[in-house]
Amino acid sequence: MRSPVLPLTWHLARSSGRRGVQSQLLAAGAAAVGSFLLLLMIAASLGAGTRADHTTWRTPDAVPAKEATAVQATTTTYVRHQPVTVVNLARLPGREPTPAPPGLSGFPEQGRVYVSPALAKLMHKLPASQLADRFPRTTSYGTIATAGLASPDELVAVVGRAPGDTTVSQAAGSRTSTTTG
Repeated sequence: MRSPVLPLTWHLARSSGRRGVQSQLLAAGAAAVGSFLLLLMIAASLGAGTRADHTTWRTPDAVPAKEATAVQATTTTYVRHQPVTVVNLARLPGREPTPAPPGLSGFPEQGRVYVSPALAKLMHKLPASQLADRFPRTTSYGTIATAGLASPDELVAVVGRAPGDTTVSQAAGSRTSTTTG
């Protein structure tokens, strides 16, 4: 059975004259703008949640020292006025294995360096003295996958350190969070 709603709506729109058509167009336009704003707010909310999920691992909750499996110190350095987040991780000896952070293939061993794709491009572009020398020398860098990045153009490095390394031990005494598996 065919619904009479559309033919009736079309008949009323045509018979209401110019003023009626203008009113209906304005109402339709207002509904479209309202719907667009609603969808935009939903998308922004979902995007912010996903971005937060991708970067939460960089600021783990503090746990008692006897339960910790790793020590983490996060710092920021700058290259050409752009922030580079450097996450230093050290696995504590004699503890349970620590899971790999999101975007990494495994927990970084001492001396292993993972970089975001954007940071890798920048490292190839700039002289070593301006950027690459800030990280331990290595034959190859690992890549941080999308799951560990807030955005594709984010500059992030993850460096595996020894538990006694001053980079993580000084921070452990002051403000560094420890992680559990």
